[in-house]
Amino acid sequence: MFYCEPGNFGITMNFKDISWKSIKEVSFKEELFGSKFICVPLHGENIITEYIPKVQARKLYQAAYEQLESFKEQQRQLDLEERRSSTSPVTVNTLPAPEPVEEDEPQAFFSPPLLRLQYR
Repeated sequence: MFYCEPGNFGITMNFKDISWKSIKEVSFKEELFGSKFICVPLHGENIITEYIPKVQARKLYQAAYEQLESFKEQQRQLDLEERRSSTSPVTVNTLPAPEPVEEDEPQAFFSPPLLRLQYR
């Protein structure tokens, strides 16, 4: 956001370039003699522009709000992409470790004889 405010009793102008990531919210307030446009940064004091015509304040608020929401959505998408690309603690396609087999009775070293079947 590019912010301009008068300085030295209106003789000069002071310009501020404010990044969207340092803005918490924007709002406006209609008053008897014009409106106030309010920009609330994450840190520091609010930036207030007073005595703006009401129609211009509404349009300024609408444009700033749309840009701020667009930036927040873009940041949210980037965060989701980062989370998806980060390594996952879940391992896929692995075989479970074999469990030890406990036997109750010892097995014989030979198997019982097989019976021969005679075909008639």
